[in-house]
Amino acid sequence: KTMSENLRFFTSRKHPVWGPIDIAEVVQESLKRVREYQSRRNVHVHCDPLTSVFAYGDQEWITMAVTNLLENAIEHTPSESHYRVAVDMDSRKTRVLVEDQGPGITPGSEYQIFKPFYTTQPGATGLGLANVRRVIEIHGGGIQVANMEHGGALFTLKLPRIQAQQAA
Repeated sequence: KTMSENLRFFTSRKHPVWGPIDIAEVVQESLKRVREYQSRRNVHVHCDPLTSVFAYGDQEWITMAVTNLLENAIEHTPSESHYRVAVDMDSRKTRVLVEDQGPGITPGSEYQIFKPFYTTQPGATGLGLANVRRVIEIHGGGIQVANMEHGGALFTLKLPRIQAQQAA
């Protein structure tokens, strides 16, 4: 997303268009949207096999949130390295996991990184992760971040799950 798109979304008063969404399709679309940026940064993706899991929400908003999360992972993953994307679920939540190979999250900034205009990147707006959090919370979900033992950060989006038959 461009800076102006992130700013426009953050300041807009649009309402979500609710419906059943397949999170695997959202991830595939998000991966398409970041392909050029990923290529420019010489970063690769490892995407675990995607299985259809369903949530209820606005497909475009959730796609934008996942795209912003992927862009964040690409930005922090070193050149010629890879980041990982996976989708899974439990009895109540559908989850999107994005693991980068960057420096990880500075201890104490785990909540700050989701605040509007907080950034460590020169020229960035600091709205990407703020928009992710806003969208996921509007959808009744949440986002968590943790540092990985081997380095890098793991972001986990959690959305309320619906059954496939409810999505039909």
